[in-house]
Amino acid sequence: MVSYKHQNRVILKIFKELTTIGFKIDMGRKGGYRIVPPSSMGGSIYFTHGTSACEHPIRRYLRDTYGIIVHADHSVELVHKKD
Repeated sequence: MVSYKHQNRVILKIFKELTTIGFKIDMGRKGGYRIVPPSSMGGSIYFTHGTSACEHPIRRYLRDTYGIIVHADHSVELVHKKD
C-alpha cells in the first residue's frame, strides 16, 4: 500500500489483516480504498476512505456481511455468519 498523510494506522492494520484472509484492497488515486472480498465468500465491493471515521462502519460491515469480527487489538477473526 502507498502511504499518504490522511490515513489512520488502525485502518491500515485492519486492511493488512484482511489481506491475510484473502481480501484484495486497492487504493485509488484520491486516497480511497476498494475492498474486494474473495470469490469464495461472495458479497459486494466496499468503497471507503482511510481515516478514523470509517473504522466503526468497516467493523459493522465486515461483521454483518461476512461474519468477520475485528477485535480491539485490530486482529480479525472469521466466525460463522448468523442467518
